[in-house]
Amino acid sequence: MPVDAEMATSLCSAGGFVPDMQAHLDEHSLEVLLPFLQCLPPPQGKAGATRSITPVCVGTMQHKALLQAGLALADVVRQCEAQGEPVGIIVSSDMNHFDNQEATMHKDSLALSRALACDPEGLLAVVERSKISMCGAAPMALALFAAHALGEPWAELCMYDTSATASGDTQRVVGYAGLRFGLA
Repeated sequence: MPVDAEMATSLCSAGGFVPDMQAHLDEHSLEVLLPFLQCLPPPQGKAGATRSITPVCVGTMQHKALLQAGLALADVVRQCEAQGEPVGIIVSSDMNHFDNQEATMHKDSLALSRALACDPEGLLAVVERSKISMCGAAPMALALFAAHALGEPWAELCMYDTSATASGDTQRVVGYAGLRFGLA
């Protein structure tokens, strides 16, 4: 999929983002998402249009930096949409890692309750306080800050499960959730 270099430049110009190829070298979340993104139909009313991506890695859990980046992202999204270019934001993350099934499900429920409430501050706080190893907590908070800057966000849980369902191992479990967000 082509990278939207113009959006990447806009994000870096808006503040809170810097170009960093190194950050993507050991990160696999994008390669997991690409096959799904490639199967999506073209944007409505744009038959034959090419979908592009702007990959972003988030390397901080600092509230102030995530808020700044979220506000910058919201500004860039507004600019794109004003030009008739729809923008979707996708956050990829496992939930808690490698506790037993019961502990993982408990920790995941704490993080999911804050994500479903569209509460970025609460998500960051509960992840830190409860020692939840959700690797995408910071990107989720950033996206939620952007969503709040764009309007009244809502969220719904599409699916939740753990690796125990596939592996049968209930002692070293990873949680997985699919959430959908929108603006009212």
